[in-house]
Amino acid sequence: MTAGCLAVAAAGCGGGAGKAKPADPLALLRQAKAAIDSTTGVHFVLAGSRIPSGAQGVTGGEGDAVRPDAFQGSLTVSGAGLSGTVKVTSVGHVVWAKLPLLPGFHKINPADYGFGDPGQFINADTGLASLLTTPTSAAYDGQARVDGVVLDRVKAQLPGPPVAALLGSADSQAPLAAELGIDPATHQIRSVVLTGPFFSTQQPSTFTLTLSRYGESIHVSAPG
Repeated sequence: MTAGCLAVAAAGCGGGAGKAKPADPLALLRQAKAAIDSTTGVHFVLAGSRIPSGAQGVTGGEGDAVRPDAFQGSLTVSGAGLSGTVKVTSVGHVVWAKLPLLPGFHKINPADYGFGDPGQFINADTGLASLLTTPTSAAYDGQARVDGVVLDRVKAQLPGPPVAALLGSADSQAPLAAELGIDPATHQIRSVVLTGPFFSTQQPSTFTLTLSRYGESIHVSAPG
C-alpha cells in the first residue's frame, strides 16, 4: 500500500438517513478529490478482511499522512520476513520501519515487503485522490449515517492499475468495486470500502478505510 494504503469503517453505517435528492456521482468524486488535494494532512485507519492464508503485503494500519510526502504510524504486514504490526515513518520518499528483534528504526524498501511508500498516501497523482479521477462507472447510492454523520454514498468501479499502485494487487489489471462515503457539507471522504484481488486472483479481499482529522498539520521527521 501505500500505505499501504488504507481503516475505518463503513461498517459503522447505521441505516439510511432519509431520502436524499439524487446527486451527480462524478461531481461528488471530483469534489472529494479537491478536498483531499487541498488538505495539509489526514488521519486514516485501514482494515483488511477476507485475507487468504499466506498473503503478503499490508493488511491494515493506522497513521497520519501529511504534505508534501510524510507519514508516521503503524502498518500490519504479512509475509516476506516482516510480519506483525510495525511502526513506520516516511519522509521525502525514504521509508523507515522498526523491525522485529532489532533496536531502533531501519531504512527499508517497502516494495520488498509488498507495499508502497505510505508517505504518498495523499499525493495528488498517485495517492488516494488519484483513484477518484478515472472510475469506469459510478452511481449515487443515497445517504447513510456513519458515526453520527450523514454521508452521500457513491458506488464505483475503479480500474486496477491505480489501485494496485496504492495498495498492491495480485492482478493489477482487474477492476475493483468501491463504496465511498462523502460528507456533503465538506466534500471530504470519510469512508472507503474496496473489494478486489488484492492478495489472490482466486479470492477477493476487502479493504475498509476511514479518514478523519482533515487539515491536521503535524511535523514528521526522520528517525534519529
